[in-house]
Amino acid sequence: MSKHPPKRVTGNSKQSQPAPSAGKAYQMRSHLSMSATNKSPAPRGQPNVSPPHTPGVTHPLPTPFHAIVDRLTIVTNSAAICPAIKFQLEAVIQFVNNTGREEASTHAQKETPNKVSEQLPATKGDIEHMLGSLVSQITELHNVQVLQLNGIQDTSNAILTKNDKVFMEVIGANAGINKVKGKISKVMDTTDKIATETKTYRDTLLTKVTPTLRSEVDPKVLGGLDRKAKQILVDMHGEEGNALLSQSLTAILDKANTVLDSLSEEGKPTDARFLSVLKTRGHTILLTLNSKEAATWINEHPAEHNFCEALSVGSHIKLRTYNLILPGIPLSLDPSQSENLHEIEEVNRLKEHSIRKIRWIKPPNRRRPDQKHAYAILTTSSVDNANDLIRNSIEICGARVRPRKQKQEPMQCMKCRRWGHLTADCKADDNTCSRCGDKHPSNACNNKGKTFCVNCEADTHPSWSRECPEFNRRCLIFDKQIPENRMLFFPTEHDWTLITRPAKVLMADRFPQKFAVNAPLPHAIYTNSRAPPKPKGRYTGRKGIPDNPNQTPLGICAMVANPTNPQVGPLNTEADSQTLEYLNDDEPNTHPSP
Repeated sequence: MSKHPPKRVTGNSKQSQPAPSAGKAYQMRSHLSMSATNKSPAPRGQPNVSPPHTPGVTHPLPTPFHAIVDRLTIVTNSAAICPAIKFQLEAVIQFVNNTGREEASTHAQKETPNKVSEQLPATKGDIEHMLGSLVSQITELHNVQVLQLNGIQDTSNAILTKNDKVFMEVIGANAGINKVKGKISKVMDTTDKIATETKTYRDTLLTKVTPTLRSEVDPKVLGGLDRKAKQILVDMHGEEGNALLSQSLTAILDKANTVLDSLSEEGKPTDARFLSVLKTRGHTILLTLNSKEAATWINEHPAEHNFCEALSVGSHIKLRTYNLILPGIPLSLDPSQSENLHEIEEVNRLKEHSIRKIRWIKPPNRRRPDQKHAYAILTTSSVDNANDLIRNSIEICGARVRPRKQKQEPMQCMKCRRWGHLTADCKADDNTCSRCGDKHPSNACNNKGKTFCVNCEADTHPSWSRECPEFNRRCLIFDKQIPENRMLFFPTEHDWTLITRPAKVLMADRFPQKFAVNAPLPHAIYTNSRAPPKPKGRYTGRKGIPDNPNQTPLGICAMVANPTNPQVGPLNTEADSQTLEYLNDDEPNTHPSP
């Protein structure tokens, strides 16, 4: 809207016009720049008015737009102009002023790169000079710091070297202190022993020195004991087991070591290896390890299961068994019933399942009608239980019996009845009867009254008799070759199990005939019609056989010493046979006859 015109003053007074205020005075850039340079335009009819100077403000140079604004401002400030026209002029002034500002800013932007490009070389030189100064200062500081660090490092190395020397000296001092402590402790222990264990000369003489049996044992026994402790017996089953048994010993050993290396159970000994492998007749393989600890570890349940399954599916480790001969077992015992075995374990306070089995030596169909006791073989899986039973005896069906260790004896073929091989290795074409010696099976023999031994060719005993001189000769050879046969117990780490019984002395060596006093005439004086006289002395009740061997006729002694001596001749009487049976070991036949 346009403003209303001012009121006129009547009278002789002139028409008054309000003076322009400070806000209405239009100060253009030309005025500011001219005031800064003391040059101001002098329009006609108006005096030169210097615009006020504002500190810190830079005024731009005049332009054509500034001249237009100045002229319009002069016109607008005149009093003879109409308010409406003044308002329009003010709008034009504002437009021209804005256009001038834009032109000035554009001109300044165009001039700025030229000024910057003119000042760039000088600025670049200054910056390069500053950088050079900084580089030189940094280099000097770096050199100083490097020298300082080198000095610190040298000092640290010297300190560490001295510390190492001090540490080694401390270690040496500690070692010396420990040696001194050990010597002092030994001296103190020796002093205590001297003070507490000193005996008088009388006590020393009366003290019995306990001999060490291990030093007197055959080295073969100790070597076998150590070797058996490192062995495991693996029973193979299935097609995979048969395939493994068909391979060479080297291939089996390599596979066993590969499986052993793959096991990672807790407690596995370091460097556990298999050293050798051996195939047996019972479809098993015997593996020998390098240490007892490895054999003990692999016999534990987790390691045993994993090893056997990896070696051959279905295989398992067989424990070593120990056989005892039980004399005089009541026939009321039924070994086939597991309840009876558990009852024997409970009565004798044995561990559960320690008795593997019990079997009769003689087949039941060969027993006498009135027989009430028989020999049996007890098999146990614990060597400690076996030795305890030998030492303390065992109670079976109310009978207290003393078992003895089963010895290794010569093998007898059940086909040809010869010694030294088994039926599977026999090369004979026909079967030989064990009773009469004819060429037919023993169970088909009809010659009940005939006896003949195919080994010694005597008609006094069958081929399976333990009174056979050939059998006894071979047993003596076995006892010399196998030292364990002469031991009462199964050998273990305990000294009391290493007791060796003396070798058996034959009757002829025990009582030589040349040293006999008042000996009767040679055995030839006895005929078939007259039995030898009964010797005087204490009798045992066994059909008049004396208990004292010195009262035995010399003919019988000579027969025992050499049954095939032609000067003595065969036994002609029943008393001679009974006496010979008494003089020999009363041991059962461990090889059951048919």
